[in-house]
Amino acid sequence: MKHRISDLLLLLVIFAFPVFGILQSCNDGGGVAPDGNLAPVPVVKTSVDTVGTSPLTVEFDASGSYDPEHDTIEYLWHFSDGTSTPGEKVSHTFVGSGRHSAILVVSDRWKNTAESEPQFVYILGLANSPWPKFAHDVRNSGVSPNPGPMMDLENADSGGAFPRHWTSGLTDAPIAGIVVGYDGVIFYTQANRLHARKSDGGYVWDYIVNSEIITWPAVLYDGSVVFATLNGIIYRISSNRELIWKFNFGEKYFFGPTITASEDGIIAPFRFEKTQIHDEGGSLNCLGFDGILKWSFPIEDVRGTMSISTGIYPAILPNGNIVINGEAPTILSPDGSVVSEFSYQKPDKAYVEYLGVPVINSDGLIAFTHPDLPIFDASGNLVKAVFELEPVSVNYGIPGVWDDDFLTLPTYFTYDDDNGDSVTDFLLYTVLQDGGFDEFISKSQPKVFEPSECVFGACEDVNGRIYVSNFGLHSVSPPYVEAGLPRRYSLWSYTRESWEMTAPVIGEDGWLYLGYGNDIMALGD
Repeated sequence: MKHRISDLLLLLVIFAFPVFGILQSCNDGGGVAPDGNLAPVPVVKTSVDTVGTSPLTVEFDASGSYDPEHDTIEYLWHFSDGTSTPGEKVSHTFVGSGRHSAILVVSDRWKNTAESEPQFVYILGLANSPWPKFAHDVRNSGVSPNPGPMMDLENADSGGAFPRHWTSGLTDAPIAGIVVGYDGVIFYTQANRLHARKSDGGYVWDYIVNSEIITWPAVLYDGSVVFATLNGIIYRISSNRELIWKFNFGEKYFFGPTITASEDGIIAPFRFEKTQIHDEGGSLNCLGFDGILKWSFPIEDVRGTMSISTGIYPAILPNGNIVINGEAPTILSPDGSVVSEFSYQKPDKAYVEYLGVPVINSDGLIAFTHPDLPIFDASGNLVKAVFELEPVSVNYGIPGVWDDDFLTLPTYFTYDDDNGDSVTDFLLYTVLQDGGFDEFISKSQPKVFEPSECVFGACEDVNGRIYVSNFGLHSVSPPYVEAGLPRRYSLWSYTRESWEMTAPVIGEDGWLYLGYGNDIMALGD
């Protein structure tokens, strides 16, 4: 009898121990999930304010998430800035204009996981991804956060330098401004059409406006596109081609290459009449992101008649104030009121000078496109003018490139060569910052490229390389200082006869996108 009891106890131990181990393993979250076990279901709530200005803190709540088998849930939040935070309820601070996102990943004790749809957060202003158009780089600095291509052009003639190349579809209208939107979509305008294309030229959509010429597009914080027509209408189109709103300014002539935006709204310059006569006057207008006019500033009250004009180019100071150019540049507050008015006059001249596109650095200093390269502070006080740049000429509608340490201005110089023929050389001047702009070191030695008639645009990548377009595309090295002077040297040039190019734009993929004639090309490693 005793032996039978002992045998029974032994059997119980033998069979019970594995079961106990399995149960213990289950309690520890290990083992194999039972057949049919389902992953938790993520449910996300966010604080009311998911649209605002930078920095923006948003609260995320996953307490509504559940597990079908009532298992314990673990929570992990992944944010678009590359950080992750565990917890059922978390907060996160987003910095920088554009679209940001958060994704919740939930898991049960069996490590079954599921993730939520992206929760988007929008910081007002323009997206950081499209560069360096005036409408996107709101300081007009020309500096992209993306690296550009290095490129070895040994096989350029065989087409290897430009593997992405496509025709727009319209043969009688040149490409206007190009921007790169979210997800690498290329937006550009041509005649009365706004085109959206994939980075390889694949069709996304076209938006056609009846018999109206469209200016350069701008991509807003939510991926929507804003553009203006020359007859005074501003459109806002969603990323899937739906009309969000349009605003008609009436009989006004658009007076600038594109629109821009502050955190307070969309800034658009217009003349009062549909004419290019300089003394007709104009206005700078601010539309809210809802398409409602917030204010209109009469520009003729400030600037008077411009003897030289290429348009009105607004730029946004770090404090949110708006700078506009001209013979009497003006600084406006975000509500459209005047902060200061100022002008630039050479010591030996009796008249004020027209100043072109304003370029602003992160400290709020303002440089205008002009052969003297005058620099003003955020209140409109003259800091310095680099007179050594004369007798070169500038395209007043093309900004310099300012990466805070070096200010580079594309210029051109026309002269007669030894044969008596008129020659135009492209010169790139770089000015070095010294002691917070208390003093400027003189201009660098100019680099002479192939003869060209003017310059169409320039941008700088995150590594300091500058890309310049005219009747060719040129890459210039990052700046360095030698014997107290800033220097750059040519990396490569790609030229073809009669190739009039738009300003280059650096995409997040590190490729350069630009238009030439009726076509688009992309240059990358």
